[in-house]
Amino acid sequence: MVFLPILLALTAYVGWALSDNIAIKVFRKNNPETITFLSGLSRIIIWLLFLPLFIKDIKNIILVPLLFNLLAGLGSGLGYYFYGKAARLINPALLTAFGGGWGGSALIFSLIFFKEKISGPQWLGIGLIFIGLILSSINFQWFKGIKLTNKGFLYTILTLISWGICGAFLKIPSVAYGWYWTSVIMLIPYFLMLLITAKKSIKREKLKISYFWLFCLMVITTIIADFGYSGSFQLGGSVAIVGTIAGSYATLSTILSYFIYKEPLTKKQTVGIIISLIGIVLIAYFSSI
Repeated sequence: MVFLPILLALTAYVGWALSDNIAIKVFRKNNPETITFLSGLSRIIIWLLFLPLFIKDIKNIILVPLLFNLLAGLGSGLGYYFYGKAARLINPALLTAFGGGWGGSALIFSLIFFKEKISGPQWLGIGLIFIGLILSSINFQWFKGIKLTNKGFLYTILTLISWGICGAFLKIPSVAYGWYWTSVIMLIPYFLMLLITAKKSIKREKLKISYFWLFCLMVITTIIADFGYSGSFQLGGSVAIVGTIAGSYATLSTILSYFIYKEPLTKKQTVGIIISLIGIVLIAYFSSI
């Protein structure tokens, strides 16, 4: 595996972390369901602006990769649906930490369905990333009093699985017909899910956005991240490596929250972030030699 797919995975890592932090400000000043809906719509419109550059590649779209593409988009949309359900029933910090760990479920799917081979040093890097992600994102006090049958916890697990499905199976269409059509087609079921779940909010409210320029920046950083993730597969990246790196963006989100929102960093979080970054460096090195 060459270095370029790793670089694109890091693009997704940075893009999603930036988008998450910008979204905090936007969501605080607007209805979250409306913003999520408009974000999906904006992404579709922006991707379609590039259609003339990629229209010739439409002939490469075939049935099986297309079905997996739609499955990935449905996984993304269902993930947001379950995320919204869980947010009303469980500690938001715990939900965010679990949601940010979808790279773990994508890794499991990649090992089961793609039989991807990972070297010992790469496994070391993956292990360090997940250890760092747990240390930097999860406070074990959150689990006190939570039963495994708690609906909020079950919705959280469903979020983790749904986004893992999306993260894993995007590889198939990306390899078959490239990152552009993969990104466009993925948004179709994703957007339909948003439309179904947010239609009451959309009817209730005017589609007006406070901090519009921040909303635009959030959309752009998300698009850059989507390009980096799908593009890394087109260039030969594996789900195990790319999904682990890109899916651990919660570590960078934690750092950015410290600088942007002055959220305090504990020693445990600092150690976790350092461990994750060491893991990313090791994966980048051992995947490139």
